[in-house]
Amino acid sequence: MNLMTTGIFAVTIFVVGFVMSLVIPLGVCNKTDAISALKHAGIWMAAPVGVFVILEMSPWTLSIFSQGVASIFGWFKAESDQHSYDTLGMAWALILAGLIMTTYIVHSLDVEVCKPDAGEMQAFEENLLQREKNKQAEKNPDS
Repeated sequence: MNLMTTGIFAVTIFVVGFVMSLVIPLGVCNKTDAISALKHAGIWMAAPVGVFVILEMSPWTLSIFSQGVASIFGWFKAESDQHSYDTLGMAWALILAGLIMTTYIVHSLDVEVCKPDAGEMQAFEENLLQREKNKQAEKNPDS
């Protein structure tokens, strides 16, 4: 296993995770939190890099994904060599790890960053009470 390649892969995945952790809350609730983004980028990086290291160190585990890719290609009568199946098996495992971690990040960032703080809750409550008073005033104009 080449440690330089693994390091470059880890840094790239971390940067992508950091950007994604900043963009997701902006799209959902127009808020962002850099500390939370750093934490989630690290978590998002851990799964694909862990999968990459495990598959590089364990030929048996890599063969499971390679056989899956080979069977899918077998449906289309496509033939290839074992190295190509191993490469596609690695890609398939990394895509799955990335999808799982992306789902986790979307949910956890929504819960962690988008929850309102005390000031926002107070402003919401005051706004709600003011709207309720306005509705009552419209219903009963003589009082």
